[in-house]
Amino acid sequence: MNNKKSLFVAAICAVLFLSGFQSARADTLVSADIIQDTVWTKADSPYVITESIIVYPDVTLTLEPGTIVRFAPMSGNRGKYIEIYGKLIAVGAPEDKIRFSATVDDSSLCGTSDNCRGGLSFYSEASGSQIEHVSFSNMNSVDIEGFA
Repeated sequence: MNNKKSLFVAAICAVLFLSGFQSARADTLVSADIIQDTVWTKADSPYVITESIIVYPDVTLTLEPGTIVRFAPMSGNRGKYIEIYGKLIAVGAPEDKIRFSATVDDSSLCGTSDNCRGGLSFYSEASGSQIEHVSFSNMNSVDIEGFA
């Protein structure tokens, strides 16, 4: 009888232990350009930009409230960027902001480069983009280029 109880308790512990791994979130690695309308969800966060990517003209990248986007460390003298020629719709909520940040929080990794952590670049073709209730931390920049 004692063996059956021990086996039962061990089985319950194993199930509880393994179920904890299912709830752990894995990073969604992003290295491919956005060539069709795409939605990034809070559930699939964080999205880690491992290579600079382009949101193509006439394409919309939509981020749900609570979505986390992180930029991988630089290679060479430049961080990873999302270059937006299409549209970025990043509309969070006051209690569920969209967050952009670097994957590392160590400025010593930048050396003499002030362009090492990546960020967002909007080009004149990107009209119609929306950014509300968004936080930016430990990033290089948000560039808006070519607007009159």
